[in-house]
Amino acid sequence: MDPNSVLKAVVLSTNQYTNNRNENNLINLERQLDVLTNLIGPGKSLKFFLPTQILPTECLTSLLDLLNEPSNPTDLLTKTMTVLYNLGADNDIKNCLHTSFHVMPSVAHILLLHSRSPSDRIVLQSVQLLQRITYNSRVSYPSSYADDLFKFLMTHIQGTESDLTLPCLGLMANLCKNNVSIQAHIKTMENVKSVYKALIQYLSHSNLTMIVFALSIITSLCLNEELGDKLFQPKNVNQTFQLIFNILIQGEDITTRRYVVDLFVFLLKSPKIQQSLLVFEHLGGGVQEILNLLTRNSEPEAIAKIFELLLAFCSSSGIRCTVCQTLMSLPTLQSTEALQQQIIQPGVSEPFYAILHWASQSYNTHNMAPLVALDFLKEVYEEMLDSGLTSQLSPRTDLSLPILTEQLVQPVGCDDRAIKHHCQKIVKAVDILHVLASDETLRSTVAQSFDIKTCVGILEHQLNHNNIGITLGRSHTVSEWSNAGVDVVLHMLDLMNSLQRDVPGLEKHIHMTLQDPRLIPFLASALTSDTRDKVQTALSLVSIAAKLPDFSVIVLGDSIAANNASKVIELESLKKPLNIEHSPSLSPGRHSHTVKQLTFESKVVRENGVHGNTAGPTDSSVQSLIDRMQTGLEIKDMKASEIMDVYEHKLASLATKESHLQDLLEAKAMALAQADRLISQYRCRRAQSEAEARKLRSLLQDAEKRNEEYSEKLNEVRVEHERTVGEMEQLIAHNENLQVIAKDHDQLTVQHQEQSKKLETLERKLKSKEEDNQSLQELYDMLQKHNETLANQHEVATERLAKLDEERKNLTKILKEREKKCTELKEKTDKQEKDIRKLQRECENSDSAVEKLREDLSKSENEKKDFKQQATALEKETKERDTYIHKLRNELEKQTQIAKMIHSLTSGNVPESNVKL
Repeated sequence: MDPNSVLKAVVLSTNQYTNNRNENNLINLERQLDVLTNLIGPGKSLKFFLPTQILPTECLTSLLDLLNEPSNPTDLLTKTMTVLYNLGADNDIKNCLHTSFHVMPSVAHILLLHSRSPSDRIVLQSVQLLQRITYNSRVSYPSSYADDLFKFLMTHIQGTESDLTLPCLGLMANLCKNNVSIQAHIKTMENVKSVYKALIQYLSHSNLTMIVFALSIITSLCLNEELGDKLFQPKNVNQTFQLIFNILIQGEDITTRRYVVDLFVFLLKSPKIQQSLLVFEHLGGGVQEILNLLTRNSEPEAIAKIFELLLAFCSSSGIRCTVCQTLMSLPTLQSTEALQQQIIQPGVSEPFYAILHWASQSYNTHNMAPLVALDFLKEVYEEMLDSGLTSQLSPRTDLSLPILTEQLVQPVGCDDRAIKHHCQKIVKAVDILHVLASDETLRSTVAQSFDIKTCVGILEHQLNHNNIGITLGRSHTVSEWSNAGVDVVLHMLDLMNSLQRDVPGLEKHIHMTLQDPRLIPFLASALTSDTRDKVQTALSLVSIAAKLPDFSVIVLGDSIAANNASKVIELESLKKPLNIEHSPSLSPGRHSHTVKQLTFESKVVRENGVHGNTAGPTDSSVQSLIDRMQTGLEIKDMKASEIMDVYEHKLASLATKESHLQDLLEAKAMALAQADRLISQYRCRRAQSEAEARKLRSLLQDAEKRNEEYSEKLNEVRVEHERTVGEMEQLIAHNENLQVIAKDHDQLTVQHQEQSKKLETLERKLKSKEEDNQSLQELYDMLQKHNETLANQHEVATERLAKLDEERKNLTKILKEREKKCTELKEKTDKQEKDIRKLQRECENSDSAVEKLREDLSKSENEKKDFKQQATALEKETKERDTYIHKLRNELEKQTQIAKMIHSLTSGNVPESNVKL
């Protein structure tokens, strides 16, 4: 099915229904909307629907006309919203709907009109359409519908959970994101605290998308406030990071992943959050899981958001190093061919292969995923070279260089957006090669994979086909991809300049290209650009080319002046309104007739201008000349040379006429292109003016209502003013009394401060005295316990001394008795000396024993004296006395034995053996 025919049918059926609102036209219109819905359904390509073209613009205008008519049936509005919702999947169409056609006020009006019955399908579709349109788009505030829309969203966020809760949270997150005026308005609302409580409750919901929406709203509203400080304080920030990582890894819905990536990117803009993320203990594991998502996911939109998050990580130097080490530290396979085969396939096993796989994809796969993959690969290589990680980690140039060189091909296609995308890929691939070539160890590898013919072919293609070079930089004929082609030329020449010493023969091609006159418009366009990198690259190339002999600086200056002049003219033309819009004699019907006539003329010229009858007169005149030459004409008498001169002159005149006709044809084609552009501009401006008129009409109505309310409030304020004047007089008298009381209060406060200071000093002294008293009391308790133990020991010692005194007295008595016995024995011995003499030989031993006993007796006397002396000191040496007493007992036993022996000897009981001897 031809998309253009479907769009034409929708526009035609819309016009028919608008002019004649009957049942048949309504059924036909709904059927055409169903066909268009099937054509642009989810997952289908919208590349045919270009908002800059006339037919898509007419289709969008017709759809908005249906929305702006409140009397249309609900089913028709529902199908119209379905078409707009499907069209909003494309970013260009979404931005056009929001900025050029101002679709948001119309949809908000329908939503508020049906808000009393929230169960209707049109309410849910309106919220979903608003959520899709406002995603990554700034909403102007204040507006006529904003307050009612915020009340509607607040009501459903705080209320019981329903089908509207999730899209309302998403719409609120879109409105609050990066919009300070809306954030300030929401913070001033009465029920904002209850909204905060409801959002905090949603953080523990089982639906991951709802958690992300709630966290996004809280972050937008409260990041730099008390609630945000609690949420991202050091105690809770790790849990918040873990929650975001879990949602990012476990979330399967593309909407969830899109919003969680946007939330993470927004948080990383805060230096405080970056520092907290750097010390997050699970950062390496989280980055590893995010990189693994590249291998597990095949959705291009999700892959593009993952790369966007990785690029946000790379914006911080500390996190970029972690990402680079995590990515490049994985082991490589042995076979390069197996790796390249794995990269080509959609399913890959490692993140680095997935990056190369997505970097090699075309525009048909996705318009952003390949570009952001190349940007991320550039960040990785820059971090490796800046941090000196090439010695630790393998740069894997054996895999990346073939993929990068495959992107260096000439753009082929008829779609300007596809050619622009391919040019951007070439620029990013060249930038990566330039980064690798900046390292001396990798420059030789890059030089080996560099193909001069391919790069020269790309430059030649741009020089020959880029409109900037063909039209010498005239802005009204520049195509969409022309500026991207300028970047291709500049970056390619910069790369060739850095590799000219390592690639033989490259310097010659660089000099030839720099001296080519076709390069001057490209340099002039770059030098007049508003991009810093482009200007700096162009200046470096101009500094190199200025040294060459055939480079014309004058022509470059003229081209720069022409570009500046064309920009000034373009700005002036944009400031001036179109004559068609402000012509008083041109009615709407006449204007539509004029537009149709211009369109018809342009079609006729396109169909017949080139292949028509413009060459007919020339062909007939040439044929007549040939016929006349064959028949000899009427100049048989003239010379052949003169005849040839005549015919050459006629042929030259015909050639000049033909070139003149060709110039006229080109001028006509340019005029028709200008007319087409004016028609498209008129229609876009007409749609904008209609939207602005509707907006101004609603603003005027709101202003009138507000004026009435303000007049009533003014009367109330006057009455209140009169009442407050009396109250003010009373308050002044009361204030004077309060001032007197305040003075007394100040004096009392001074006295109270002095007394409080004295009280503090006394309390300090009291605390110090109490501490001293407590320490002395503890010392007293210790001495008391020690005294008791000493008293017990003294009692024990006195008891022992008493016992020892008694024993000593007994021993003295025994000694005295034994002394008496000894004297008696001496007397007996004297008497028996005679008998003993006889027995001297036998008694020598006994004499020696007696002598020993005498010595022992003397010793005992000495010991007795010592014992008396020691008895006085028994209180000090009780232990030594016990041992000494034990010794005395042993000695006494010996003495008793000796005494018994002496007694036995003195009594005459001597053994017979001794007597015989």
